[in-house]
Amino acid sequence: MSVDRGGFSHYLSNFEEYDEKALGAGGFGCVVRARNKLDNVTYAIKKVQLEVDFSGSFDEVVREVLIMARLDHPNLVRYYSSWLEAVSPGLVVIPDLYGGTEKKVDDYAIPMLFILQELCFGSLADILGPSLKDDKIWQIFKQLVEGLDYLHSKLVRHGDISPGNIFLDESKERVKYGDFGFSGEAGEDERTLPQGEYPPTTPYCAPELRNGSKYTLKSDVYSLGMVLMEMFAKFDDEDDEGFDRARAFDAYKKDGVLPPAIDELDETTRQLMTSMINVDSKERPSASSLLKMAPWEGKMVPEEGGEA
Repeated sequence: MSVDRGGFSHYLSNFEEYDEKALGAGGFGCVVRARNKLDNVTYAIKKVQLEVDFSGSFDEVVREVLIMARLDHPNLVRYYSSWLEAVSPGLVVIPDLYGGTEKKVDDYAIPMLFILQELCFGSLADILGPSLKDDKIWQIFKQLVEGLDYLHSKLVRHGDISPGNIFLDESKERVKYGDFGFSGEAGEDERTLPQGEYPPTTPYCAPELRNGSKYTLKSDVYSLGMVLMEMFAKFDDEDDEGFDRARAFDAYKKDGVLPPAIDELDETTRQLMTSMINVDSKERPSASSLLKMAPWEGKMVPEEGGEA
């Protein structure tokens, strides 16, 4: 990426980007791994191309930054800072939802937003499958409920909960919600989304997002319920290349049929899951009520230095 030589680039001056493909893409940009030259710490940096006149996605991007800046919880990816830079004309890497493409820009500088975040080490999607033990599932679910309860207590909805947006710390023992590109504040953003504006990870989206109803905090609960279902279903992508997962999601969306593995769970767990993915959002439990229910009690291996 080239930057106007007539100006100062905070990014190029202070960070060394690793020569590798993007860590991921989502909400309006791509994420790369870069080392801070001063503190020698490696961070995840989200790079977001903006419209030259700051129209279009600018308000959405700023909303993501403002929301992240006021959140602080061990089960949320940590936000550090953000800044704007003007990228010079010429051949530059323009990040998009799919990780970045090269585009020729001849006549004007491009404003780009950089968001400095905690570096994570893979996502929940990386550890799903037959090897994921039940006690580990409950440990993960407990952390996700705690993180979601915190978010909702701040009247913030995540908007795009999926295994790919739930990240792992270096120990692989702590999970963290990340990618707040579709987040919003409850009340202000409990609104009807225009046709096709729901997040890209549609299998996890609540039905109200697809039928023109309101997008609420309970939409997050539905998405988390689908994640819980997927963890317990233990699909084996190495054998079926994801076809079992796709068929299972389709069967539930169309006919309300859960994967066979779910039938083997105890009645309390099945009832919990079906309540979270109820088509009627009013019938779903809130994150705070899930926390009070504590369905994981007695089902987890005791964590180091504490009790399950």
